[in-house]
Amino acid sequence: MKPAKRPELPKNRTVEVPDAKLAVFPTPKTASSSLKSMIFKQLNGIDFNKQPKEARKGGIHGAFFPTKSFNSIDFDRYKDYTRITVVRDPISRFLSAYDHRVRQLGELNEDVIDMDLARKLDVPANPGLKVFVRNLDKYRLLSHAVCHHTDPFTRFLGPDLGYYTDVFRFDQLNDAVALIGEKMGAKLEMPHKLKQKKEKSSFESLPPLLQGALLMYCAGDYALMKGYYSDQKYRDMMLKG
Repeated sequence: MKPAKRPELPKNRTVEVPDAKLAVFPTPKTASSSLKSMIFKQLNGIDFNKQPKEARKGGIHGAFFPTKSFNSIDFDRYKDYTRITVVRDPISRFLSAYDHRVRQLGELNEDVIDMDLARKLDVPANPGLKVFVRNLDKYRLLSHAVCHHTDPFTRFLGPDLGYYTDVFRFDQLNDAVALIGEKMGAKLEMPHKLKQKKEKSSFESLPPLLQGALLMYCAGDYALMKGYYSDQKYRDMMLKG
């Protein structure tokens, strides 16, 4: 089977299936890679990762379905579309980003970041969670990948979830997959993802001062997701600490 043809990537498009009048608005750390791979396979009849290396250059995000900022989207293009997004508890998403990008992929390791800049910023490579949260702005400067995966939801979804026809919580991912399949006229399945082997980082492991800092960082996202997620349980943890 021939590899899928790399499309032109207009700067104002999201993940779209025009024939189905379907637009999916992905955000980092909400199964976006899996959703994109699933849609790609249905459209092209081949697993993205089974294509030749050259066809996979840039990954699913760079080659076919980039994750766009909300302000870059052509809203009029999707006014008659089913507009789907998946949201996740902001602090859970943040901790997942740290575990995956920093602990698992090592994107703040010495051989990856600009150590001269790190020394000027007075931060160590490969930080533990406490050091990472305390110096978040500095680490976001040191790594584009870390910055992208810890950007607030509002950067990708805008100021009001009312724009979307269907919003799914992360624990409703199967329902999102079912709706996408319904619109595309197929029964779809998410690709299997390997589970992280390391113990997951936790909000409880942070001292109260850093818990408060993380809550403040995620405050805008909790305001955006009112009715879907609340930060109250984390506030209760902080007060008990």
